[in-house]
Amino acid sequence: MYRSFAVRFACAAFVGFALAIAGLGCAPEPDIEAPPEEEPEHELEPEEAPEPEPDLEPEAEADPEEPTWWKGQLHAHTLWSDGQVFPEMAAAKYQELGFHFLTYTDHDILPRDEAFPAFEDYLTGMIDEGIIPAGFAAGFWPMGHDGKVWVNKTQRGYEPEDLEPYRQRFGEDWVETTELDGDTLVRVQPIDEFRHLVEEPGEFLLMEGVELTGISNIHLLAINVTEPIPPFVPEDEATPVQKIQNHLDNIAEAAQAEDGPVLDVLAHPNYGGAVTAEHMIELDDVRVFEVYNGHRSTLNFGDEYRKDTDRMWDIVLAHRLSEGEGPLLYGIATDDTHSYEWESHSAAGRGWVMVRSDELAPDSIVNAVLDGDFYATTGVKLNDIRHENGALTVEVDAEPDVNYTIQFIGTRAGADLSSEPVENEHGEPMTREKTYRRDLAHNRDILDHDDSEEPYAVTRQYSSDIGEVLYEVEGTEATYEFEGDELYVRAKVVSDKVHPNPFVRPRRGEEFEVAWIQPVQPANGE
Repeated sequence: MYRSFAVRFACAAFVGFALAIAGLGCAPEPDIEAPPEEEPEHELEPEEAPEPEPDLEPEAEADPEEPTWWKGQLHAHTLWSDGQVFPEMAAAKYQELGFHFLTYTDHDILPRDEAFPAFEDYLTGMIDEGIIPAGFAAGFWPMGHDGKVWVNKTQRGYEPEDLEPYRQRFGEDWVETTELDGDTLVRVQPIDEFRHLVEEPGEFLLMEGVELTGISNIHLLAINVTEPIPPFVPEDEATPVQKIQNHLDNIAEAAQAEDGPVLDVLAHPNYGGAVTAEHMIELDDVRVFEVYNGHRSTLNFGDEYRKDTDRMWDIVLAHRLSEGEGPLLYGIATDDTHSYEWESHSAAGRGWVMVRSDELAPDSIVNAVLDGDFYATTGVKLNDIRHENGALTVEVDAEPDVNYTIQFIGTRAGADLSSEPVENEHGEPMTREKTYRRDLAHNRDILDHDDSEEPYAVTRQYSSDIGEVLYEVEGTEATYEFEGDELYVRAKVVSDKVHPNPFVRPRRGEEFEVAWIQPVQPANGE
């Protein structure tokens, strides 16, 4: 099976590479008005003279007796899918940046040889049914050959010298190559074979995950899983809510076979206009989403029509909690790393989480995130977060010559939750719901069964009652005392330090380092 699959991929290598760099697998969906000048998902930017990376020292070694803040990445790609580095090199990069843990979340595949046959069956079916062309698959995922997983050096555009940093870091004997039909294949090592080279107990941890992708811009992360999870492609048609719920159901089913807790995350909701706040309101099972994703095509800050992810967060929280005790929604920051190069479209070190737990272990990390005991950040560091005695307190670990504003944001009971549709430049309401269906002729999911030119839905307009700034302090420590009518309160720390490697392109303005503290409910404070 491996060899026949490899030959099918290899013969389409050139087409696959062209399609991969064009970003057809994750390009914005049809009829969604994209922001100008954004690259496609997999575009390789030309080399430029990069600015030097900041001198990032690893965090201080933890005291095993006390809960510790662990710096971690929950969304990163490697050559197991469309990332541009070997998984060991990704781990080495995050170690250099002072991280304590890294989660591999490649598209639809776990970093294990034994997981590849099931993935191969799924992918072969997609090719045979015309859902995706074989050439695209060849440029997007690795291939199986002789019971191992490989990347085709030709189709991924490698030159011999590109492997030198890999050899220098892990040794000449570590880099495994073979020849197939005139092409050089380089083995993509499975996690269990290289884990011992990079992990350090109490200092650096590797975690396994997957980004459930299918053929749309609606993606979910499943973290702390060791068995394959099938991505969802509709047999007939499905709304965004149905697609998300199907992903969640598949993750929940897979979690039953796992020994530890599993974390699911709704990724980059604004990517391609895929998900609105109204979709999330319908889905109580969505407990964590990406408030910040470092890939430059994900529109964290919105655009002319789409709300920024901060605003979406408050809209969902207000609706969930307005009629009783709905589940809180937590927000993480991630890199969604692909290229890893400084200032590239998806570099390492743009956004991450700081998780407070007793030990650096997968189950402890996941449980802490599920409990909301973490903060998301693009650079701001905190000393402490306390929710006790009817108050929420935030303490910043201040840098010299950096100023901080601490905002406590929330929505009160009785807030106006009514809304109006957003109108486009022609005065047309942007309300048409998407419907995904298989389209064999176009090799992808397409939207809707008619030729309507009505604009697709975006998050609606809501009252300023939702997500108001309840209290603001300029300084490094602040406490908000609950008044009792808040549905929830979350905090945000905004610095005046410019992000050294921003999500926002320099020509579009400056991006400042920020931290997001998770929402709490006043009644739950001890």
